[in-house]
Amino acid sequence: MTGYVSITPSRVRELVKALTDASSAAETRRTKFRALLDQGVQNGGSPLPQVMENLPFGSGASGKLRGLASDATDSSQAYTRRVDRFEQMMKAVKEGKPAPDPQTWFNDMGPVDKAKVDEATKSVRGIIDDFVLLSSDDQKKVMGQLKGLTPAELEAVLANLNDKELGDFLTRMKDGGMLDGGLDSTGERELLNLFGSNVSLPVIQRMCKVSEWANGYFRPTTEGAGDFKGYSWDPITGTLFAKGAGERGGADRTDVDQMSIGDCGLQATLAALADKNPELLEKMVTTNANGSYTVTFYEDGKPIQIVVQPEVLRKADGTPITGFGDTPDGSNPELWAVVVEKAAAQWKGGYEHIQGRWPGDWMEELTGKESERTDAGDVDSVDDIQARLDEGKSVTFSTQDPKDHPGMSTIKPKPLYGPHAYTVIGVKGDKVLLQNPWGSGEGVTEISIDELNKYGTKVEAVDVS
Repeated sequence: MTGYVSITPSRVRELVKALTDASSAAETRRTKFRALLDQGVQNGGSPLPQVMENLPFGSGASGKLRGLASDATDSSQAYTRRVDRFEQMMKAVKEGKPAPDPQTWFNDMGPVDKAKVDEATKSVRGIIDDFVLLSSDDQKKVMGQLKGLTPAELEAVLANLNDKELGDFLTRMKDGGMLDGGLDSTGERELLNLFGSNVSLPVIQRMCKVSEWANGYFRPTTEGAGDFKGYSWDPITGTLFAKGAGERGGADRTDVDQMSIGDCGLQATLAALADKNPELLEKMVTTNANGSYTVTFYEDGKPIQIVVQPEVLRKADGTPITGFGDTPDGSNPELWAVVVEKAAAQWKGGYEHIQGRWPGDWMEELTGKESERTDAGDVDSVDDIQARLDEGKSVTFSTQDPKDHPGMSTIKPKPLYGPHAYTVIGVKGDKVLLQNPWGSGEGVTEISIDELNKYGTKVEAVDVS
């Protein structure tokens, strides 16, 4: 790549030195200039005209030079923090310790105000110690202090606590004290989201180690969702959204691959939304500065935000619990569908609770809009399906149990599985075209309107035009 220059810690520190020198030089010139103006005032009551005429900066030069000095100082300090963080991450990897997404290693975590950190640490320890008299007002005060900290300050507060203190603090915030209850569900989510969207992954992993509550939120349980012995949480890296050739947007229905969890309703809905309005999903899932992701759902039409850490459950051989999409060049996994599924499991209290739900429920919780639900037997023709698609609606189709309908397995070229949810992707002649959310390799299933009526349970849709 023409003009590419590799970046190493030593090169960045050279830049820091240059910025520091520039700051010092600017401040020296500002001081001399200020002295010259002061001398002019003393001699004639105002700066001498001939002096002002010979100044290249005009009368605001002193302020501009002060600004230059300040900017250079701020930049040198910021890059010092960045390179310090980068070297810490490199050291952690060499020692086999967990580290966040490499794309975040050079992020500036912000300056640290020691006085604010000490005051917040004192308040946190007060929450731990005041079990009997702890009140909701105490909790709100600490929440306010923590929200006012930079990410680096927040990490510094948590670093001041030993493991027992950190675990006790989280317990007190969740459960309250002897005389007063803890945070409500909104407050609980708000506190964990605050940590999750600001501090680094190793800090979150430490929180999960000392708190069942934090662990259950950031690492949703698979209990009741199947046999996942041998799976462990591993960091993931990749691209959140990637637009391939022929794709309408960064999110595409071919990115969805259900795999191990029985959440076909969610997966088929994600594929349907990506097929009609990928921009909706790209706004729904965003990346935070610390490498985590924020996913927005809706409950009774009101937004609910869930912060997801860049970790996924994998087998020892590297197989993930849910399949990734692929970037166009195959260089990175595409993460958005995996992130949304994990966020849904966090929100609902575990992977078990995202299984077996109707696509229409997910449509409302993913878009905030009311879904349309029609019994499959009431769909009159393929024109009814086409009309929904033409209106800009995302459409899904759910099937019966094949034990009661053996004819489902004889449909060509692809059989119908069930009970299962499919994405409706179009109409061809007298056939309805379905996409199985088991990955792009599944191809397309074609069914007649009679087969849709006979083997289906519901056709569900939501307007995302």
